[in-house]
Amino acid sequence: MMHPALLVLLGAVLPQSPQSLLPPTPDGWRYERLDFPLSFAPELAFEGFEELRFAPGMSDADSGSYFSYALAIRLEGDIALDIAFFESFLTPYYRGLCESVGASRQLDLDLSGFSVTVKDEGRRFLATIEMVDPFLTGEPLTLFLELYVQPGPRETELLGLASPKPQDAPIWEELHAIGSAWRAARAAPVFLNHVYVVPDAETYAAIAASEFFRETFAVSEERETVRADMSYTGLYFYGEETYFEFLKPDTSPQFGAGRSGLAFGFELEGGTDAAVAALRARGVNTFLAPITREAQGEQVPWFQIMGVESPHVESKLSLFSLEYDPQFLAEWYTDLPPQHGGSIARRHVLERYAAKLDQTELRGSSLLDDVTEVQLELDEAEREHLFTVCDAFGWERDEAADRWTTRGPGVRLVVRPSPGDGPSRGVTGFVMTLRRPVERDPIELGKILLSFEGATATVIVRP
Repeated sequence: MMHPALLVLLGAVLPQSPQSLLPPTPDGWRYERLDFPLSFAPELAFEGFEELRFAPGMSDADSGSYFSYALAIRLEGDIALDIAFFESFLTPYYRGLCESVGASRQLDLDLSGFSVTVKDEGRRFLATIEMVDPFLTGEPLTLFLELYVQPGPRETELLGLASPKPQDAPIWEELHAIGSAWRAARAAPVFLNHVYVVPDAETYAAIAASEFFRETFAVSEERETVRADMSYTGLYFYGEETYFEFLKPDTSPQFGAGRSGLAFGFELEGGTDAAVAALRARGVNTFLAPITREAQGEQVPWFQIMGVESPHVESKLSLFSLEYDPQFLAEWYTDLPPQHGGSIARRHVLERYAAKLDQTELRGSSLLDDVTEVQLELDEAEREHLFTVCDAFGWERDEAADRWTTRGPGVRLVVRPSPGDGPSRGVTGFVMTLRRPVERDPIELGKILLSFEGATATVIVRP
């Protein structure tokens, strides 16, 4: 049987699915769909499918669109797409493609120079694949691949734009037009940025004094934040893309012991504006404010905060979102890594925080990976309010006998009713993934209990 990708190169035109992942392309672009597991890379054990659109000159080595195409992949599950993932995915994908097609054509291809390198450029990943052209020439080929990610609660999509041509070649204008249409058809994902709890004074002091928490578990700092609208002090524990805070209690309404908060996050510019519109359509009031941060004696843009109006004055749970300003990493201690000025990705901001604290090495060796679950006890009004907000963000919801679960990219919120549907407690705990398994007894720090099970850790906030 002829290799399916070879059929396309030889001119077989397959009909595009009416629910295609890829946007429409100009006439002459050929379509193909492949289901996982892929015949040429069976070790990629995913469920999902891939769609490809090949440029008209794909099979003409002298064409300006030679070996140029767009691909879109949908994989089942909430998958963290980072450099490590792409390197482990693209290597068997392209090596397997070369070997499989080469074997079908009875070619003895030299893959000794095969390699995959991936760079994180903030809003996209850029891969360079040193391979051979197994379809036509059998000669070495350097393929440039731009990768864009669209995470979701239960499935993950990615877009690839591929060509061996330089970036100023006309084919990249066509590929980027496909990319723009693909992104425009998808809402900006809404992530968890961080979770915070305000413990009592004794618990806060115990956490601050914990050598394990402060020096082994995560990159951390105790910081006083002075803003135009408020000032507060807290202990911050930074993961790969998310973090958690214990704020020092005081007598103000915002930071009294027992309060807590969820901060959502955006990694695409304009995500906040879209969220405001979606919430307004559901009758939820919001307010916006730009926040700055000091850097070497000057205030630089930090993030835009979107506050969400609480359902009643007794609420102890605050909901809000952060969208980092593109100028923040371009102006705040720019001599420190990462060199991604203009990025608003959470991982890049947290990497800069660690560098500023001189904890870059600890960031690579500490236990904390990310917060993946937040547990809450809420009264009926606050439950419905939270669900309305999460629905506006495109999160998914399940209901069980004693709890509700709403899922977003990389995180889930598990909500239980307040006992007797009495006053809400807000955040009652959170679960974190760890970089490696840990075996040790639970740690009690006042009313905070930190326990471990394999490669997860759980913080319980006791009443």
